Amino acid sequence: MDFKKSNKKTKTNHEKTDEPTTSAMIERLPLDLAIDILSRLPIASLIRLRFASRTFQILSNYPHLAELQYYRTSKNKPCLMFHSYDPIRNQLCFAELSDHNNQIVRKLSTPFSDVLLPEFNIIGSCNDLLCLSDNVNGDTMYICNPFTREFKELPRTIQFGEQKVAFGFGFDHVSHVYKLEQRSSEALVNGRLHWLTLRHKCESRYARSIVSFDLGDEKFREVPRPGGQERCDYHLTVLRKCLSAAFCNYEDLEIWVMREYDVKESWIKEFNIGTSSVPRVELKPELKQLYAIWRKISQVRPAQVLCLLKNGNVLVQHRGRVLVSYDPESGKFEKLTFQGMPELFQTIVHFGSLA
Repeated sequence: MDFKKSNKKTKTNHEKTDEPTTSAMIERLPLDLAIDILSRLPIASLIRLRFASRTFQILSNYPHLAELQYYRTSKNKPCLMFHSYDPIRNQLCFAELSDHNNQIVRKLSTPFSDVLLPEFNIIGSCNDLLCLSDNVNGDTMYICNPFTREFKELPRTIQFGEQKVAFGFGFDHVSHVYKLEQRSSEALVNGRLHWLTLRHKCESRYARSIVSFDLGDEKFREVPRPGGQERCDYHLTVLRKCLSAAFCNYEDLEIWVMREYDVKESWIKEFNIGTSSVPRVELKPELKQLYAIWRKISQVRPAQVLCLLKNGNVLVQHRGRVLVSYDPESGKFEKLTFQGMPELFQTIVHFGSLA
């Protein structure tokens, strides 16, 4: 019954496109070659093809296709996942990064009902999976592939009164096990989750240490921070697979990179960026009050370093509502605007696949 309905829709679409010819050509190719060709397509194209014909649906279920497509995506073509905060935190959108600033933001239909998960937070992204937490109840966690809409509810943890719990999400490549750690993590490098300690007074100034959690032996260790840096206004990120620290305020952004892991002397200041020239975006009047509340609750940073683009530019989210690309050679910013981009959002660099 369902197959007949699916075939009928496919036929209607086929009359408008040359998809039958494409499908027939793919069928005549050796399996390995067909999978190799499909693995080079963006995730959005693979999703569309998956529902275009039975041929593509069967091919999309081959594990090797998902593995090969993810491997190529993780090297060259990550996508940006937008978690919209307008009006409530229950909408996911994505846009694929490319060399052209003409991408379209596409909404993703999450597998959760308004009753099951009315609002959620994104804990982290690892491989092709997102870890989500219930923003209303707070004690329910899910692992979800946003493109296949498959998800799994995790066992609930023991809670204690007045306990403040945050989470980190990562993958142990030795045991091949995903792990969820009850600490707030900002960077997964070298098989370790990393986060900053709470502010503590140190020599009349406030400093924050870097602590790691090894997903293999499940031990905590302190990681040396950049020498001479006692500032507390910074966050961690990953650039070129290296642990990085971004020190930011409302005028400057310094990015330090640890070239050799766990070696204090390998920290170097790679970027020194003035943020006063970041392009501004006028917020709609009806969103100004919501934005003020959201900034306070979510502790929105002046600048959030997301990743390095393929051309060497630095991708930065500015004040939670503007995406900019910084060119280190010219020292200039370019505002990135995608059709359908939400007004208020959290941005996550994500590598999607059909796995």
